[in-house]
Amino acid sequence: MATDRVRSGRPVGASASASRRPPIGRGGRRAGTSPGTAARRRETLTLVAMCLGVLMTFLLVTATISALSAIRDDLHVSPSALIWIPSAYTLVVASLVMSAGTLGNLWGRKRMFCVGVVVMIGGGLLAASAGTTAMVIAAQLVSGVGGALILPNSLAILGATFTDPHRRTEVITVWAASSGIGLAVGPLLAGVLLGHFGWQEVFVPNAVLGVITLLVAVPFATESLAPGGRLDIPGALLGTVTIASLVYALIQGGQDGYTAAPVITACIVAAAGAVAFVAVELRVAAPMLSRVWPLFVLFGAACGLVVAPSTAAALVSVAPERTGMASGAVNTARQVGAVMGTALLGSLFTSRVAADLPHQLAAHGVPAAARAPVEAAVASGSTGTQPLPSGGREAIEGAFTSGIHAGLAVTAAVPALAAVHNRPHRNGTHMPAPTTS
Repeated sequence: MATDRVRSGRPVGASASASRRPPIGRGGRRAGTSPGTAARRRETLTLVAMCLGVLMTFLLVTATISALSAIRDDLHVSPSALIWIPSAYTLVVASLVMSAGTLGNLWGRKRMFCVGVVVMIGGGLLAASAGTTAMVIAAQLVSGVGGALILPNSLAILGATFTDPHRRTEVITVWAASSGIGLAVGPLLAGVLLGHFGWQEVFVPNAVLGVITLLVAVPFATESLAPGGRLDIPGALLGTVTIASLVYALIQGGQDGYTAAPVITACIVAAAGAVAFVAVELRVAAPMLSRVWPLFVLFGAACGLVVAPSTAAALVSVAPERTGMASGAVNTARQVGAVMGTALLGSLFTSRVAADLPHQLAAHGVPAAARAPVEAAVASGSTGTQPLPSGGREAIEGAFTSGIHAGLAVTAAVPALAAVHNRPHRNGTHMPAPTTS
């Protein structure tokens, strides 16, 4: 009788037969109260929280780059210092992301993820209130710590939450797509904010997004860890020093030259650190990288083309308790590539602007006597109290456009060459006819 009443849609009290059947009708038990539906809802909201966290880490990159021109004009930042504003963030992420995955294994992936979000909120608010170049760079360093905690632990949380390999691959695809969404939204959001407010407001949305992420993650994400492990302190320190030294050498070498003493010193430190890291990891009982690190290097190299499949392969190839190590390794490879691209393209941009500015000044009719002060002003990031001569602003804009075009040309060259030489009709082959079953 109770079963008939449930089927007819009339509300009844909890019963054994009703609890064993799926809820039906508006008057029956609410869908959210069944165990299966509650679990699916928790999984979905966990995925939303992790994707929001990853979106934060990548949105900050392109939003910051889009605000560089406004920051330069307001704070009178020199080109060499300007490059360090976005690079400070990616340097810290690349240096710490591997250790952050291990920390999540030991102290809780959800805990470390939420700590990372809080740190990124703090970094965003610090940048929004910054009044000097040093404060902006410091804020980016703080945000980098948060980003390093978010990336590997968000992926490890998804790996622990979605245990079915097929479902896990689908979820990782969504997670990976969130990074692309963040990269795409950053310039658009920054453009809107810069059109109505100052550059400081560009850093506010990331803090707001962080609060939303916490509101979803804290109640719904499930804590997971890998008991019995330990932090490989020597490996963590050596890995951080090696990556940080390499990145510093790439960035600063574009400014001071790769034969400058500090740059050479950084290269030597990076090389020595890499050798020491490998030597230490071969001897410790719980290495940061369990002899499969060459595969993760290949994953990082192919990240731009097969990011979702490669990340999924990294997770399913290890035991569940090792997902933090696997996700940390994959994200390390990705972030090293990202920071190297930022460093090299930033150096190319700076050198291109410096080389093209004299030609632009001449082309826009700036008198020869006034060209040197304009070049000095661009090099220092400040125009001082003297107004620009007629045609000076147009010349500067032309030089900056030339620098941007040079970077875009280099970025587009590799995929363009790969696509041109991979067309089936170029070598006389034909695509097979579709088959039906």
